[in-house]
Amino acid sequence: MTPENGEVPTRCENILATYALLMRAQLECKFKPYDEEINNISKECMKEFTEKRVKEIIKFGLSEFDRNVKELGRDDGRFCQSLAAAHPQIIKKDSGQDKTQYPGNENLLKLSTWSASEQIGGSNVNGRPYYFDITYLKISSAADQIEIRDVVVNRGNCKLPAWQVEKLPTKLKFGQSMQIKFSAGDCDPAEVSISTNYGMLSYGFQ
Repeated sequence: MTPENGEVPTRCENILATYALLMRAQLECKFKPYDEEINNISKECMKEFTEKRVKEIIKFGLSEFDRNVKELGRDDGRFCQSLAAAHPQIIKKDSGQDKTQYPGNENLLKLSTWSASEQIGGSNVNGRPYYFDITYLKISSAADQIEIRDVVVNRGNCKLPAWQVEKLPTKLKFGQSMQIKFSAGDCDPAEVSISTNYGMLSYGFQ
């Protein structure tokens, strides 16, 4: 990671990068939700940077998980084990491969995805309207209020439409939702990481 200032990353740059890596690990390694302290520390560190810089650091942290998995291998779980050993205060010893759903910050949002045809303005030479296949990603709030700061789909491989990026950050009250649209075939959401005022939340679709 290239430091914003100086020759080495600051304490908060390191904290946010590690936080992003651990959020990816929680999903991939099936760790139990972490202690609330790491979320609180990360939220405080986010205040030290611009929104653009926070996104850069988070993206770096996510890519570090992928790089380490590629080097150490995913199937034998070596990287997950090494993370648990390196961060015993965050990752509890009984966390590995736990498949039970525990209440945590992930419950603050509800995600769904589906595909459908949508009529687009205009018509063909026969006067029939144009229809396009669209993939939808719906993000609904289960919190009294939550701020959606950034949405990363499939580890950045699905690019959000520019007009939707311009709407971020956005605040959702309980029961409110936002939709993200992709051209069908361009994106099939499998993993979604969402930066919020509660920290980074990660979700997976089967």
